[in-house]
Amino acid sequence: MRKKLFPVLVLAVLLVLSACGEEPKTSEQETKKSPTIEKYLYDSESVKVTETSGWNLKTDSTTEEKVNVVFENGKLNAIVSVVSNDKSLDEIKQEIKASYGQIEIMEETDTFISFLTNRKESLRADIYLTRGEQNTGILIFMTPAQQFEEKKDIMEEFQGNVQYF
Repeated sequence: MRKKLFPVLVLAVLLVLSACGEEPKTSEQETKKSPTIEKYLYDSESVKVTETSGWNLKTDSTTEEKVNVVFENGKLNAIVSVVSNDKSLDEIKQEIKASYGQIEIMEETDTFISFLTNRKESLRADIYLTRGEQNTGILIFMTPAQQFEEKKDIMEEFQGNVQYF
């Protein structure tokens, strides 16, 4: 009797174990859940910044003509601006460079500029320009130069959460 019962028990245990490994089946309606609602650090007609871990809104000096918002993450600052397309990208870059005084250019392309400031505590600035139909989005990251490498991933994540309209 034991010899006949043993294979049946093994088979029963295997069936139970295999059933435990299967994922429960869901109906098509259950998989089509309502869309998640995005939370924003900043939300306007021309720019939205999705909540990003570690970032906070520092100041908002937006006017009717121009968006200018500063976010912070420790000693890392991000400035998000939106200006009209009245000026070319080169003119915008020249104005930005002039506003920082003496700088050392690290890299420059049509839509990007990176430089170091010549101050007591050297700051690294990475500036991204995004040209739209009516406006130009400007994203400026400022961090102490010696912290730049460790902040790169944080900047990339934040940049991916900025949308211009």
